Amino acid sequence: MIADPAPYTMSGLARRIGLSRQGLIDYKNRDEYLDAIKEARSKVHEDVETRLMDGKAQSGAIFNLKNNFGWRDESQRDITSGGKPIMQGAAHVPQDDGVRQDQQSE
Repeated sequence: MIADPAPYTMSGLARRIGLSRQGLIDYKNRDEYLDAIKEARSKVHEDVETRLMDGKAQSGAIFNLKNNFGWRDESQRDITSGGKPIMQGAAHVPQDDGVRQDQQSE
């Protein structure tokens, strides 16, 4: 057994089966190869996650997971209510009576 084998990669998988990386991506949508491609991609995904957790090349693992497996950074920010609940229903909009402020005193 190899002590620290090279990581599994999508490009390496594609090369091993005689395709380009894009060709491999395209093949995942073909029914006749779906199970084999899915299994191979799963192996790569697992390897990348493992490397992320062991602390080696974390930024590379994060890049790989985002670009090959749909991972994304997610943060939630409340920029409208200051943390207070937003009331459901229609907002109150003052009605325009057609009189401008400068005409009211006339």
